[in-house]
Amino acid sequence: MLLLRFAGSYYFAVGKYSVYQIGEVYCADPPPPIWAQGVVEKMVALYNACGVEVNLSGGGNEEIVSIAQEQLGKPYSWGAKGPNSFDCSGLVYYCYQQAGISVPGSTAGYSSYRGSSNEITWEEAQAGDILLIFPEERTDGYSTGHAGIYIGNNSYIHAPGSGDVVKVTTGAQEFFKHVFRFN
Repeated sequence: MLLLRFAGSYYFAVGKYSVYQIGEVYCADPPPPIWAQGVVEKMVALYNACGVEVNLSGGGNEEIVSIAQEQLGKPYSWGAKGPNSFDCSGLVYYCYQQAGISVPGSTAGYSSYRGSSNEITWEEAQAGDILLIFPEERTDGYSTGHAGIYIGNNSYIHAPGSGDVVKVTTGAQEFFKHVFRFN
């Protein structure tokens, strides 16, 4: 289980895809009864007592993360750049545009930034950085690139694909091959 803080609200990420906000459910499965207002402080204390550091603020571009969080639950639509629906690169483009930062509007547009000062290592990755995998790097049968916004703790916000919605997923470092930072 992972505890995350987004725009003043606390979320629990359970398993690979489920995300719950304290007091409100963001997926089909109901949260366990213990999840209620006021539990956050107890959970943080419990994790800290067990030696598991819970980072509620983190570094990086919190504005980008906050804008991305506001899009959670919006539907995927190929080629869409918001504000009501998104594809993966459209979500990244929209969030950065809202923050006044210019980035490419498609995953292919990032090709020219490979090896540039905008590409950083996973060790340097911070919340708000852009995650990319190019089509030729994919081994899961898909023939398109994919983009997401890193939120820390090996998790990211993305628009996964047709029939899905913008959501938080874990396993960022295992899936994405590139991390980009634009200011």
